[in-house]
Amino acid sequence: MSLLQEHQPTFPPRLVSSPPRQAADWMGALPSHLRLDALTIPGTHDSGATRGGTWVTCQEMTIAEQLAAGVRHLDIRVRLHGGRFGVHHGRWHQGITLDDVLADCRAFLAEHPTETVLLSLKQEFRPRETVAVASEWARLRARCTDLLLDGRRTPQLGEARGRVVVVTRDPAFSGLEQSSWEVHDQWQVHSREFWTSSKWPAVTDHLRRARAGRGDRRMWSCHTTSTGWRLAPRPASELATEHVTRHFAELGPRPSGLQPERNGIVLLDFPPTDLLDTLWQRNL
Repeated sequence: MSLLQEHQPTFPPRLVSSPPRQAADWMGALPSHLRLDALTIPGTHDSGATRGGTWVTCQEMTIAEQLAAGVRHLDIRVRLHGGRFGVHHGRWHQGITLDDVLADCRAFLAEHPTETVLLSLKQEFRPRETVAVASEWARLRARCTDLLLDGRRTPQLGEARGRVVVVTRDPAFSGLEQSSWEVHDQWQVHSREFWTSSKWPAVTDHLRRARAGRGDRRMWSCHTTSTGWRLAPRPASELATEHVTRHFAELGPRPSGLQPERNGIVLLDFPPTDLLDTLWQRNL
């Protein structure tokens, strides 16, 4: 049995609303010549963080459920332990490995070959064993050469279909370097008042600049997520859902026949499927 098949996580039964069929295939409606930096891409923050309690958990949907719901950017934090990359949020292991995440991506892309998945990788927790991590990453890449696209150049959609595009936030990994992107990630937000007065204006400014700068051949990434000593991830996500939904409703429908509306990658905690729909439909 391969590492991508071992140790599949088990989750308790949950009621998850079924996303519309087109959410699983939304990239199929887009022309292959478009670069990934020309799109609006729904993403999740700490995509594997489904356990750990109030201050750690950021998602309810599994990786497979997120992909089926239209998510195309996964934020995966890993710790090398026992020769495997365990998925972590801080010190808390999430009961899955990077192999499990890749297995979910492989299964999804085999069923939906018009799609691509951006996979952002970062070391989490201590210690930071860069040499050992780079060595293990090289072995994993060798096992997954047909799946992983880990060059430094932002690909066109046609090149990326059916593949996982690796994004690196760490020198131990190969892939697109997020350090060259336009990123909003103001994650330390201690209260609702500060979220409204500081976080949200920064989010709206970032989204507006992403739209205005379409064609700059740069990737844009916006974390709508945050946490703080009086504002845990879930209530922060409720604020983000309300405000992001209103933001796009006020923009109105995108005129048909135009190029996709570039808002970049929009990362969410606990994303409702209707907000994910709103985001990917800005491309159509």
